[in-house]
Amino acid sequence: MCGRSGAGGALYKLRALATLVAVLALGSCSGAEPSLTASDLTAAVAPTSTVDSSTTEPGTTSSAAQRCVRPAVGSAEPTDVTIWHVLDGEQANNTFSQLVTRFNEEHPGIRVTTLKFDGQYALFKQLQAVPRNEWPDVVLTASSSLRQLADSKAIITPGECFPGDTIARNLLPVVAATYSMGGELQALPYGVSTPVLIFDATEMRAAGLDPTNPPRTAYELIAASMQIVASGASPHGLVVHEALASFLINQWAAKRDELVATPNNGRDGEAITVDFDTPENRTAMQWIADVMSTGGGVAVLGNSSSFDDLVRIVDPVDGATMSIHTSAALGDVFSYIDNGAFPGLVVGVAPMPGPGVGATVGGNAMWLLDNGSPTRAGAAWEAIRWLTSPSPLATFDAATGYIPPGEAVAADPAVVAAWGRHPQLRVGYDQLLHMAGSAATAGALYGPGGDVDQVLRDLLRSIVERHTPPAKALALASQGVNDLLVQYDLVVGRG
Repeated sequence: MCGRSGAGGALYKLRALATLVAVLALGSCSGAEPSLTASDLTAAVAPTSTVDSSTTEPGTTSSAAQRCVRPAVGSAEPTDVTIWHVLDGEQANNTFSQLVTRFNEEHPGIRVTTLKFDGQYALFKQLQAVPRNEWPDVVLTASSSLRQLADSKAIITPGECFPGDTIARNLLPVVAATYSMGGELQALPYGVSTPVLIFDATEMRAAGLDPTNPPRTAYELIAASMQIVASGASPHGLVVHEALASFLINQWAAKRDELVATPNNGRDGEAITVDFDTPENRTAMQWIADVMSTGGGVAVLGNSSSFDDLVRIVDPVDGATMSIHTSAALGDVFSYIDNGAFPGLVVGVAPMPGPGVGATVGGNAMWLLDNGSPTRAGAAWEAIRWLTSPSPLATFDAATGYIPPGEAVAADPAVVAAWGRHPQLRVGYDQLLHMAGSAATAGALYGPGGDVDQVLRDLLRSIVERHTPPAKALALASQGVNDLLVQYDLVVGRG
């Protein structure tokens, strides 16, 4: 870190660093969590085409045409809607709560209540623990849940609920493609993110680099990392964290408009296989090895909090200057800095370096569940529709730093004002704006997503710690993921 110098400055930074750890621990959503096992998945969202008649409202059936019914106007009692969510961070939770309160005030015929879970694993475990007629009406959870929820046959898609609703048409092409399977939108995004390069602009300038012209390619990135260390601006240049191998395999494939899984990245709902051992991925894994050996990199492994790489950037003793990290962290980062932490620190944000433009979409979305109550489903869709409409969603995105999923939200005065205060928040949006919507840019749909992530974290460790040759490491990772995919397909009845 540049800024204050001497023992007093270091002590100040260490104290601020401890506070930053506590704040980001509440706000980060990009870290690893336990993955659902096959038995968990079977119990929680086992595929089914209908709800048992004992759990369905009297006088109704759960056929596709009747799973979503608008609530009656002027009913004596409001229709209750429950949303289970995994939103993290003070800004996100406070703003979401305020918006739900506002919805309830403006819609007296619907009463929305919410329940927060510490990650999608905890949410899915609770789905497992209760009968289906006690499920919530909406789950707001990570984008990686898409394949599991779609395969469960337990969700009601936006198009099925009220065909002709235009809200889904306002999404950026890559965002719409990300949340689609079989050509149909499965959920509505709420809290969009994407990987970006986050850096200390002061240190970059001290190293003789131009923070307004940050690295755009992998080789520019390693060259900048080496220059930072050689100049003495920071002990380390680039942070190599456990998600980096996954980023380079999945994100760089999307940048090249190439599939990661066949057929069609799983976007047609079929069983998929992977072969990571490609020339491009061998080059990428060798690049990681080069960053660590001679490129000024520092490894941050066991990143259970998911923000240890960002903490390393503000570490006054053994810090680094750059990391590729989810844009979802930026809202809390800027909120913290705005409140007086690290005077003089200038946070730089740039598109994720690599081949071509763009990156895949991450974050969260709202899925409408079929719990046997068509009236509640209809009321829940009204809530989803309102929460994801431009003005309320712009309020949420402006407060949290999440990326607007479409141009109407991006043009809202609340977002425009937030971007005016911190132009860095716009980088992720511009990165997605320039991407086409295709199976390749949407990324692969992995059913056992958490377990796949663990295989790719192990891949990174094998490159960094065990110095495994890239071809061997990639072949082992492919085998591990394919074994998981076979097991998953057996669980959901595709085997």
